[in-house]
Amino acid sequence: AVSNQFTQADLSRIDLPVMLIGGTEDVAVPIDNNDLVYDAIEEPGRVIYQADIIGANHTHFSNVCAIGNFLINSGINQSSWADFGAQALIEPYNQTCGPEALPITSVVRLQNLYTVSFFKRHLLNDFHYGQYLQPQYSEAAEPLVNYRYKNFIELYDINNRLGY
Repeated sequence: AVSNQFTQADLSRIDLPVMLIGGTEDVAVPIDNNDLVYDAIEEPGRVIYQADIIGANHTHFSNVCAIGNFLINSGINQSSWADFGAQALIEPYNQTCGPEALPITSVVRLQNLYTVSFFKRHLLNDFHYGQYLQPQYSEAAEPLVNYRYKNFIELYDINNRLGY
C-alpha cells in the first residue's frame, strides 16, 4: 500500500487531475501522505499538483479562528469554553489563531488561490488560471508554498497559449 488509505492500484485508476494541498505543520494528516500520493501517481498523462503551505497546521484548513473569535467577541472567554463543551477548541485555536501562528488569512488566501485556479483550469478549461498552477508562479510569488507539478506536456501547452 502507498499509504494506509490508498494502494498503488487505487491510485493508478485516477484519470482526472489531482490537487493536493496541506500544511507542513499538520500532525493530524502529515504532509508525507501527500508526498506518497504525488510520488505514486506515475501514469503518463496524469496531471497532479501539490501545494504544501509552510507553517500551516491541520486547523488552518478549518474555521477554528472564526468559531473562537465569535465566542470571544460574544463575551465568552476561553476559561468558559469548557462549560458548554468547547474545551477541545482551546488548543487548536491558540495554535492556529494566536499571535505566533501563521496568519489564517494567509492560508485561506493560498488555499483559495490554488483550488480556484485548479477548478477554473480543469472544470472550465480556462487556461488563464493555468499560470497560477505553474511552478514558476509559486517560486516567484508565493514564498509560503512548496509546490510541485507533474505533466510537463500540458505545462508546455499552457505556456504556449499564454505566450510564456
